[in-house]
Amino acid sequence: MKQPYEILRWDTDFFGYPVAKIHRNNLSDQELIECLAFLKQDVRLVYYASANKIQDNTLLLKEFNGLLVDRKTTFYKEGCLSNAYSDKYTFEYNDNFNLHELLQLGIASGIYSRYKIDPNIEEIKYEALYKEWMINSIEGILADKVLVYVDDNTILGVITLDLKSNHNLVNIGIISVRESARGKGIGKTLLRAAEEFAVKNKASKIQVVTQGANKAACALYNSYGYRIEKVEYFYHFWL
Repeated sequence: MKQPYEILRWDTDFFGYPVAKIHRNNLSDQELIECLAFLKQDVRLVYYASANKIQDNTLLLKEFNGLLVDRKTTFYKEGCLSNAYSDKYTFEYNDNFNLHELLQLGIASGIYSRYKIDPNIEEIKYEALYKEWMINSIEGILADKVLVYVDDNTILGVITLDLKSNHNLVNIGIISVRESARGKGIGKTLLRAAEEFAVKNKASKIQVVTQGANKAACALYNSYGYRIEKVEYFYHFWL
């Protein structure tokens, strides 16, 4: 039987201590205890996305220092994507734009993320992670296209898009709007641009993962015709 976990090399190198992820999302409490007890020998941090919430204050959470850090919510939209789109404020990112502004938007996109919520992760690490995510996106490693919303030579919003051609799917990695510019429809403009990208690339579905605590993001996707595909309870276990 294939082991239900893997050691995450990138995370291990980034944080400087062993990090593992449990793949199965439906382990019984006993199976999870056995897995964590085994990993405790060599691993410091374990990620576990569970289909069901673990009972609060259970001995399982206490024994293995478990924290509920996210209600990971996957939204999707398909079958009704529009290719009629044009906006004079939206551009593909290039070196002529302000990289610092872009990186700050990347950091802001993770304010509800598990890396921000978990008090065991340093602020400097959370910020460095989202900066690296953004840099890897503009370098084409984590995204096929990075679009920015620009007004008066200032980047007010960003969306990163990754084409999963084998699944006929476009995945939104980061979407972020500058705090001072929220409530002006920039988020919906960026979602329309994502639809245009999907249609041009013959993808019929768009997917985005956000945090359940991010009420503004959830409301945006709901208002623009996205539906919830699944919800997972994301835990960090500090061994």
